[in-house]
Amino acid sequence: MKISDSRGEELDAELSVLPRPSGAKGFAVILESRGGGRNPEYNEALFELLRRVSVAEGKIVSIEVISDPALKLPREDRSLNMHFPIQLSSDVDIESLRLEIGREQIPIAQKEGAAGGNRTKRISIEIADCDKVQSIEEAVQFLGAHTRRTWVFQWNPLVYGGENFLDDKKPGYSASWSVNRYKKEVAAGDRMLLWRSGSESGIYAVATLKGKVFKRAKAEQVNPDSKEEWAINFQFDEIVDPPILRTSLMVHPVLKELDVIRFPNATNFKVGVTEWDLLEKEIRERSQALADEVEASVEYPEGAVKQVFVNAYERSGPARKDCINHHGTTCAVCTFNFEEFYGSMGEGFIHVHHLLDLSLTKPGQKVDGVKDLRPVCPNCHAMLHKSRPAHSIEWLKKQIQTEQTELKGPDRSVPQPN
Repeated sequence: MKISDSRGEELDAELSVLPRPSGAKGFAVILESRGGGRNPEYNEALFELLRRVSVAEGKIVSIEVISDPALKLPREDRSLNMHFPIQLSSDVDIESLRLEIGREQIPIAQKEGAAGGNRTKRISIEIADCDKVQSIEEAVQFLGAHTRRTWVFQWNPLVYGGENFLDDKKPGYSASWSVNRYKKEVAAGDRMLLWRSGSESGIYAVATLKGKVFKRAKAEQVNPDSKEEWAINFQFDEIVDPPILRTSLMVHPVLKELDVIRFPNATNFKVGVTEWDLLEKEIRERSQALADEVEASVEYPEGAVKQVFVNAYERSGPARKDCINHHGTTCAVCTFNFEEFYGSMGEGFIHVHHLLDLSLTKPGQKVDGVKDLRPVCPNCHAMLHKSRPAHSIEWLKKQIQTEQTELKGPDRSVPQPN
């Protein structure tokens, strides 16, 4: 089958997936140059293949040259002289491994009895212990297409953008971000998690990388004193609200091991498949909690896809910060406090509610975080928005008090303000 590069473009190389010759669990991947002779795209194809096997966390147990001339040799003479098994993961330097595989093919093609060498660059790579790919069919699908990787890109407000960088950002915003590591691995279509450094460190946005890594012009460098700067374009997919803070990640048995937490002094970090699966679940849960806060939608020409934007005042802008700084993070309706109940995991977590339904406000009307917003828990927030315009906080408090008095007695009523 054809193999595509990280941008989805077909490469001049061919991939086949077969059972392992021994019949053991796993599969064998055969890669060869489709054009024969010297073919620079073969190296890119080998890199992509290794990269995808690393995403699947497969283990390479052997690599053989299997060109027609090499097949005349005994198997041990056409096997690459490398230290097997090689466990692939997000920590492996894929480019160094690709170069080593290329070097180790040379002496095999020069052996007596292998006249003609390996002009078609035909090799067989045996993969074992690949739990993420359970069958030949899954391997064909997984290895043949571009596998999206996830990266953390670190943002330091003291160096770029300032504290309010995200306040006016929405899905669709595009710019470029520095790439100081993994320049050959970062690719278009990969996922970018924007990590804020500092006292409120954590994941604040999700984006998709666009185009190729490029060298910034001197006048466009973030650090004008740098000898050179590399970057890649991105486009925001969503703002994570509330952000996934480092404090909550530190109590997670898996996510506390994120590279950005363990080795924070860099710009770009790899995120493993399992780590992303767990982070995505966190992000989706937060998005669902805000689902009742949709105030606008944009319908695209196709008529079947909608993109929704949560009211910016109720996200993480200045008004939200002013609200929390003044009113705290205890729910104004039921008095629930996430930090008191969950400990450090719940620190700073709360929704904020606009006292006047936005459908009744004038466009561009300025919002005062202290006067116009109140902290509310997700449950009470959803109940407030069961009506349009939204119920008032006082109405919901009385409703809870009435229901609890009838069902459970007056001792369970919501405390009233002084």
